[in-house]
Amino acid sequence: MQKEIGYQYSDIYLIPKMGILKSRDYADTSVILGKRKFALPVVPANMQTIVDINTCKYLASQDMFYIMHRFNVDNVSFCKEMINSGYYTSISVGVTNESIHEIKKLAKECITPDYITIDIAHGYSIMMRDMIKIVKEVFPDSFLICGNVVTNEGAWALDQWGADAIKCGIGQGSVCETKNTTGYTVPQFTANLNASSYSKKPIIADGGIREIGDIAKAIVSGASMVMAGGLFAGYNENPRKYLDYCGNFTYFGSASSENKLNNKYIEGKSVTIQPKGSMDILLDNIKFGLRSAISYCGGTNLIDLKVSDSWGVNYK
Repeated sequence: MQKEIGYQYSDIYLIPKMGILKSRDYADTSVILGKRKFALPVVPANMQTIVDINTCKYLASQDMFYIMHRFNVDNVSFCKEMINSGYYTSISVGVTNESIHEIKKLAKECITPDYITIDIAHGYSIMMRDMIKIVKEVFPDSFLICGNVVTNEGAWALDQWGADAIKCGIGQGSVCETKNTTGYTVPQFTANLNASSYSKKPIIADGGIREIGDIAKAIVSGASMVMAGGLFAGYNENPRKYLDYCGNFTYFGSASSENKLNNKYIEGKSVTIQPKGSMDILLDNIKFGLRSAISYCGGTNLIDLKVSDSWGVNYK
């Protein structure tokens, strides 16, 4: 049995270096993923209560990366509307026969998504391996994101099977109950270290973001992009159908009974979030926080932050 000490973002502190920027406004927070450059290295979680087609259009218009969720979505119709609106396409699929049918249906319609995410809870599996092969055969030019994994072996397997980027994180989201229900998880900072040390493909750190400063910590631990759910919940741009009669938002996990519409293998929960206003405010705060983080690390861009080795552990 492998035994190791795992670190959450809250266990980590970052150590300042000499700043070289005359102004934090000069810090570059952009990131390249696939063939596109995005304004910030963050992506809202591909969950029903976080994104819908209107959210995706908003994010694309802000030069942000998005991933549409895979629950009761017609990917052909979604891609057509995004293309007709002048935006790139980024979809999610699972590993079921229905997902295979979706992939073949897109090909039949001559639609090649720019980004495809194979999104399952336990990505280090033969089902993932087989689905990667199918997607790569049908859409060799699509940028393929696969996950989720948290170990060296899992990241290496997805890399070798053909993933273009690896989604990393199990049981760390605020509405995820996997670690309580099954006992399986790896603290997020350590999971990112594991994945990035065994694969040079971009790592998308999924979960565990409680503060904007955690985004910088995720990048220091090896992530190229950071996925967050709760951080992006409760904004005007979230799906409006999840507003209650008091005007509050309902936010639930993908493995919750609310999302699955049954009580089998429940590993998520539901919470109520008060409205926060426009997502513009959050994106600005993330931008300003990352600019400051870049200046503190003695760099000029996110790559400097990513290669920084100046971090320590708060021993409790």
